[in-house]
Amino acid sequence: MKLESFISLRYLRSKKHNKFISFITGISIFGIAIGIMALITVLSVMNGFQNTIREKIINTGFHIYLTSYGKSSIVKNYNYVIKKIKKNNIGDVVTPFFKGQVIVKSTMQRIMGIDFFGIEKDLNIKDSDFAKSVRIVKGEFNLKRRDYILIGTELADFLDVKVGDKIDIISPQGGKFKIYGRVAPIMKRYVVKGIFKTGYYEYDLKLAFTSLKSLQDLFNKPGCAWGIGIKIKDIFEARKVAQKLKKIFNYEYQIFTWMDLNHNLFTALKNEKTMMSFIVFLIIIVAAFNIASTLIMLIMEKKKEIAILRTMGANSKQITNIFLLDGMLMGFIGIIIGTIAGLLLSFNLEKIFNFVENIVNFCLRLYYKIFSNFFNIPLPGKFEILARDVYYLEKLPVEVMLSDIIFICLGAILVIFIFSYFPARQSAKFRPMEVIRYE
Repeated sequence: MKLESFISLRYLRSKKHNKFISFITGISIFGIAIGIMALITVLSVMNGFQNTIREKIINTGFHIYLTSYGKSSIVKNYNYVIKKIKKNNIGDVVTPFFKGQVIVKSTMQRIMGIDFFGIEKDLNIKDSDFAKSVRIVKGEFNLKRRDYILIGTELADFLDVKVGDKIDIISPQGGKFKIYGRVAPIMKRYVVKGIFKTGYYEYDLKLAFTSLKSLQDLFNKPGCAWGIGIKIKDIFEARKVAQKLKKIFNYEYQIFTWMDLNHNLFTALKNEKTMMSFIVFLIIIVAAFNIASTLIMLIMEKKKEIAILRTMGANSKQITNIFLLDGMLMGFIGIIIGTIAGLLLSFNLEKIFNFVENIVNFCLRLYYKIFSNFFNIPLPGKFEILARDVYYLEKLPVEVMLSDIIFICLGAILVIFIFSYFPARQSAKFRPMEVIRYE
């Protein structure tokens, strides 16, 4: 193998090497590097997006939900259920909650349907993850009175309310009185004590919290809970713990996890990541084609040397290994460069975005300042690569995973090997006598 390695390196470093082939070699290495860099960056950003969304959804809710079977899903003896769960040492946080869909109306006559949650008054103390996710940006986390409510920033903007303002909550299914044989809706006035921000647009627009007792009154279900929320240390053990709970309660209650509740969303995110990986991986395949083309041209240039090596006793396997090593070496150089570039780009992507945005916005302002003196042109809007108001992110989420890098590199090595092997295999099929005769 030392002979093959020596000759392979000589071929790549040869000063007599055709300049065009050297150029194609550089293009091949550059193509592999670009493909690896792009794939690492894309997967890192998608990992960041997925994990950020997952954390916001899970921390605002629970890991495991326990409810009754049937349409109402009401747990009447929830204190007994909680004691039994705690007795079996399950969950770091075990708390009752009530939820329902209501209509919220402000004094400005703005109306919207929202999800209304009744929680324990001190849940922000019991559950630190919930407190971090549901960040109070105005007012305070105060549910001591039954007419106190917490709403999201987007909902507050829509209703045009601030801390201390009053809003009306209408429950279509919570009425006590009947009119013409139908239950009349019940309306209750609440005082906005806090405005929170989860960073997830749907929650900040269509989610509100009040005390458990308050929601029990609103829905006319005193002493009842919609369900029991449970949080555990390892969120990926949720299904295993859920099965254990089903056995403990002898399948009396309906128990599901955060994965079941958000299955469609997380499946869509996973499929999106898979498709993006496949599309970007095509860059590596195209670069591997370039490596194959480079090897074919190199073999044609070196066919005389190949014939001489064969007459000196080199077998077909050794000839194949010489050019296979050339292809793999080009691939390895591209992989190393691409991996380093991908990591550097991933960790500095937000800074690069900010730099580009500043340059473009400066040019737009300069353009407006110069040409507005001569023409009636509108003031250009602020340029953003990643619109914060659309994606609702304070910063670009990036998470580099070692498993992704290993998978990318191994996949690239496999593709490069396949595209290098077949041209290298053809190099061993030259007939030495015919080549030397015509040379």
